[in-house]
Order: sequence, then structure tokens, then C-alpha cells
Amino acid sequence: MKQSARLLPALRAALLAASLLALSACSPPKTPPPLPPLVEQGLISKAAATVRAMRANEATAAIGGLLPKAKGALVFPRIADAALVFGGASGDGVLTVRGADGQWSAPAFYRFTAANAGLVIGATENQVVMLVMDEATARRFSGMTLDLGGSVRQIDGNRLKQHEATLNQAIDGIVTFTLGDGFWAGLTAQAAYVSPKEDALRRLYGENATVKDVLFKGGWPRPEQAGPLYEALGPAAPEEALKTPQ
Repeated sequence: MKQSARLLPALRAALLAASLLALSACSPPKTPPPLPPLVEQGLISKAAATVRAMRANEATAAIGGLLPKAKGALVFPRIADAALVFGGASGDGVLTVRGADGQWSAPAFYRFTAANAGLVIGATENQVVMLVMDEATARRFSGMTLDLGGSVRQIDGNRLKQHEATLNQAIDGIVTFTLGDGFWAGLTAQAAYVSPKEDALRRLYGENATVKDVLFKGGWPRPEQAGPLYEALGPAAPEEALKTPQ
């Protein structure tokens, strides 16, 4: 009888261990940890290279005079465009806005998409920087898809020529700089949109990150990888230079 009493705690422990093992076998597998946001970090680095290239290129050097006054900069390092009568364009980019202290915000991520229609055949790869020149327009980018309106353009050989109906006229307060490379013949009418990429934002900053918080509320620290981008965009102009002449 005493021997049975001594064996009882051991039996209970064995049964408990067996139960826990069975429960763990039945439980769903754990979700693997998210991959490091290498794509987003690389996109930020490419955005910095795009701004530097535009500052150095004679065709887009005017960007250097506007950047100190800009309230935001939306940079697309690569927009691929192809068509055979009908086609489209797409590319990923980053947006950073300037705070009241003149510092650039942590970057948010955006997708550019467009549809082409016209008598065209060809393909291009373009670098695009959209400078947002007033705060009201910058805030329109926070969490919504923006219709950039129609644009008509012609590419003669490798040189991009902007016509009257261009993206910087589609939304007041935006000036667009483009470096094109490729072949395109003919005229195209383009419906273009810019949409925030919430999934990319959460990968870099966490599940609770929102475009509005990252851009306008300073809720997330600026990533180390964005340093070269801020350097390429440069500081704000002195306050007196921002005043509108009377």
C-alpha cells in the first residue's frame, strides 16, 4: 500500500507530461518571424541615388532650387512602362514630408500605377521625383489613393519631353521631374494613380504603423537607412526665403 502511494505522484507527473505533449502536437504551428524589410531598406537607398542623379543631371538640375522650399518629396527610383497600343506603368517609391522644424519625416511607401492607350509601341524605364510644394497637398497623400489625372507625353528617342498636360498640373502644388531611358514612339493618354503601401509600412515600422502617424505625427523614428536620402534632399530654405513676395 505504501509502495502504491509512492508511485502515485510519479504516475500523475507522467500523465501530465503526456497530456502536454498531446496538446502541443494538436496546436497550430507558430507563424514564422517576418523577414527583415530588405526590400524597403533598398528602396530608400535607391531613392537617395535618384535624387542625387537628378541634381547632377543638366536636364533636371532645377530640382536643386525647389527642394529647399518643398514640403514633401515622393521619389520613384524606377517606373517601368511598356505598351503595344495598350499598356501600363508601375513602380514603387518613398514619400517623406518636411515637419515644422524643417526636418524630413520617416519615409512612407507608395505605388505608382498607370494605364496607357494610344498609337504607341515601345518601353521605357523612368526615374520620377514629385515635389510637393504646400502642406495641404502633402496631407492629401496620407492614407488615400490619389488620381493624378490624365497626362499626354511623347518620348523622342531617349529624351523625355513633357507636354502641356503633365503630372505637375494634375494636382496643384506638385512639380514633377523625370529622367527617362528607353524607346517610345507616338502619343499616349495615361490614367495615373499613387497609392500608399500599408504592408510595406508595417514591415518596416511594425503592425501599428499608419501613413499619417509616420509622416505627420513623428510616431516612429527615422530609419538609419534614410540618412543618405535626407542628405540628398537637403535642408529647408531659411524662413525669409519661403515668404511670398508682396
